[in-house]
Amino acid sequence: MELNEAIEHAIDGNCVLFVGAGFSRSAKNIDGQSLKTGGQLAEFLGQKCGLLEPASLEDVSELYIEKYGKTNLLNLLTRQFQISKISPEHATFGQVPWKRIYTTNYDNVIELSYRNNGHPIIPITLKESIRRVHEASAQCVHINGFINDLTEDTLFTDFKLTDTSNSSSALVNSAWSMQLRHDIAAANAVLFVGYSAYDLDIKRILLASPEWSRKTFFIVGANPTELVRHKLSKFGRVEEEDTASLSEKICSILRTYTPCESTRVLGRYVIQFEPSIQSRNPRDKDVLDLFLWGKINREFVWGAITGSSDVPYVCGRAEVYRCIQMLEDGERDIVVRSDLGNGKSVFLECLGAMAMQFGYNVLHLENQGSDSVGEVEALAHADQKTLLLVDSYTSLRPEVEALAHHRSDQLQVVFAARTLKHDVAFSWLQDQLCVDSIPEIDLDRLSEKDIEWFCDALDTYGWWGDRAEWSQTRKLNFLRDECEQRVSNILLSILNSQAIVEKLKTVIHSISSTSRSYLEVAASILSLSILEIGTNLEMLSNLVATEILNQAAFRTNEGIRELLDFNNDRITAKSSVIGRHILMSSIDPDISVSALGTMAANADKLSANGRYYTILRELMRFSNVQSILPTQGKMNAVIVYYERLKNLGACKKNPHFWLQYAIARLALGHYQDARIKLATAYSHAETRLGYDTFMLDNTSARLELEELIASPTADRGRAMEGFRKARTILNDQVSMREKRHYPFRVAARYAPFLAAHRLILTNDDREEIARASRFILRRIDGLSNYRANHRYVVDCRHAMKQILEENPTTNA
Repeated sequence: MELNEAIEHAIDGNCVLFVGAGFSRSAKNIDGQSLKTGGQLAEFLGQKCGLLEPASLEDVSELYIEKYGKTNLLNLLTRQFQISKISPEHATFGQVPWKRIYTTNYDNVIELSYRNNGHPIIPITLKESIRRVHEASAQCVHINGFINDLTEDTLFTDFKLTDTSNSSSALVNSAWSMQLRHDIAAANAVLFVGYSAYDLDIKRILLASPEWSRKTFFIVGANPTELVRHKLSKFGRVEEEDTASLSEKICSILRTYTPCESTRVLGRYVIQFEPSIQSRNPRDKDVLDLFLWGKINREFVWGAITGSSDVPYVCGRAEVYRCIQMLEDGERDIVVRSDLGNGKSVFLECLGAMAMQFGYNVLHLENQGSDSVGEVEALAHADQKTLLLVDSYTSLRPEVEALAHHRSDQLQVVFAARTLKHDVAFSWLQDQLCVDSIPEIDLDRLSEKDIEWFCDALDTYGWWGDRAEWSQTRKLNFLRDECEQRVSNILLSILNSQAIVEKLKTVIHSISSTSRSYLEVAASILSLSILEIGTNLEMLSNLVATEILNQAAFRTNEGIRELLDFNNDRITAKSSVIGRHILMSSIDPDISVSALGTMAANADKLSANGRYYTILRELMRFSNVQSILPTQGKMNAVIVYYERLKNLGACKKNPHFWLQYAIARLALGHYQDARIKLATAYSHAETRLGYDTFMLDNTSARLELEELIASPTADRGRAMEGFRKARTILNDQVSMREKRHYPFRVAARYAPFLAAHRLILTNDDREEIARASRFILRRIDGLSNYRANHRYVVDCRHAMKQILEENPTTNA
């Protein structure tokens, strides 16, 4: 993009403007003088105080107050930064409908430039609510404070007389930091005018992202220093223009350019649901494509939901109707969760079709990209009854944050996620939406009616295989008991049929016989899809072998085409269910470990970029690793993988990594090694200010119980000591953090602990365990219905009641 094009985007209303100290240099304050920069102000105050050595602005301001008082400092600052006259180039900037303006300047130059053009503008400081983004007028966010708001109370709080580092921290730690990033992500262009090193530590605000750097321009004046050019060129283009010459360019383009009426449209990332205009029945292949490859045909979903098709295609689950009722009852936000392959995406399609019949305008946020935040901001201002479906919301944090900041009262949202990912992210989601709880719908278990539907569907399409001659009762029992009422297990029973197994073997052979590297890259892409780690082609190239991704032979390989989708700037698995089945049953564990290790190492190299660090954290997480490594040889593969990761720069002293390594060792029954790894995690956590040890403590409690369950001790004192350590942690966690299910999951292990040591425990010991169980039960009774119905909480309730039933003489 060239600078002239960026100016055109500004005239269209799609450019963010950031102004620094250099922008205001030609304005005059009420004493008719030019404005001082931060450094010049510090020097000026130092001279007033008689200082001979340089001092920071914060320190010299405090000294000035000691000598002359707050009132004198306020008067000095007001006369310095209240503007009496702006220059013609400033007035030009007030003619442009900037998406939003951010400034580190205290002065009111921007406000005067708008007023002189007859345009309203709202000055905002960091103390103000992020909800002000809803206000229609132009906005100027003053990061360091605004001179018109300066009082003795705001001095040193909202008004920041500080250095670059603290100024940057103030922004980073405020809600407006994320709004700035949202604005940059949604804008077509970004202009930094008059930026200097004193203004902000730019690397703390901007990502070194190719998507952003291509549209970002730094207006730095003629002949910038080599250091400035080097520092800024990582984040955008450095233009040797100043405020005056840029103003001339803007004036010239304003005279000839016709603004676009609207440059923000839906359709690339936010997709409109439309009712089907056709009515035809699916063929057998269409249904097989849905069940095995996850290819959803919206026309057939519409037919199934509306009843216009009499051929089974999707199961109209009771949860769809329950969700509609919740929306109609006024719930603004609902979370739908399930494990891999249990019908989350199909549920959203059915919900969308059903919601249209209830008068909703239905939209679906389908993926992430350079303008996805912009599309979300556009839809958030909905002025009609609108339902937005957000699949894999945990991978769409910028979009969710933008949605939370901009949404209208007409917009209702259903967020969907894998259960494990939601368990980690739900507190964050509640914080973003400013709510204490969000109703949840769990899709992991089929109802009896749903089981009957799947039984009939398997009959219709001949997928029972050698079970075809079973009686209806035996088939239903198989789906209920062997498949555990889970869609994923039903799909696995189909995948394990001889015909499908042979087909998948052929697919894998066609890849591996060509190149082991092809198979490793395929394993990487399958893993990312299974873990719902969204990457565009550029990010994927940074994680795996770029030269292979670009080879025509790779893209045209028959097996690769069977497994992967090549869509514009993305390569993803066609089916996460089949991808996981292949990884766990058909790929050598050495290849999987190599694939994961390579991606982790490459993400580590780029971990200064937040998106790559997030990917690395996901690749550290044991629950993710164990879900994709092959069943055969998994134990050794897990250890080899973590041994490889421990030497990465972002892992060596990372408490999260050592926690995951400890959990891996614990899961494998290596309890002593797990203790060592957990102690390492605690040690590194101590060096991180404010680090929350909740999960370390929770794992410590789990380790105490699991070791005693796996290897019961004959030493009653040792057994009760371990129990008491765990109980102390869990009682604290369910009391202070009852919204989270983790302590209840561990507390459920009281029951097997008691069973393993019943013979050596005294009546008093059993009484103590029963009291601990009753305490947990009381905490469960205090949970919301949605949290109390979490599967781990349900299991915990059952375990606690079992303990109390087995100790009937226990006093209440």
